[in-house]
Amino acid sequence: MVISLWSANSAKKIKQFLGHENRVESVQLRVYEDDYKHNIILSCSKDRKIKYWNIKSGRCIRTLSANTDPLNCAHCNDMIIASTSTDGAVKIWDFNPHALLFSTSTFHNYHQIL
Repeated sequence: MVISLWSANSAKKIKQFLGHENRVESVQLRVYEDDYKHNIILSCSKDRKIKYWNIKSGRCIRTLSANTDPLNCAHCNDMIIASTSTDGAVKIWDFNPHALLFSTSTFHNYHQIL
């Protein structure tokens, strides 16, 4: 599957990111105004993988794949990456060195978590 980066000014495609094997469910753009070489795109897919990409090169920097079910969403800040999957599991990753910090059990009955 393809992720496309578009210019808001010209409405032209700037770059494509190739690598997911199934539908991409969420994309997050992380822009650091003072350090452009570290600007990334974070994505997750039904292929059960989280990927983050270097915007300048278009290359996948890292792939995280500890989920057993397809992913719904992933989000990051400077310290962690959080993901959710279709089985209700939540995983929290250390952004660097990419270690899994926390994982919930899967919930087949979503009322269990309330």
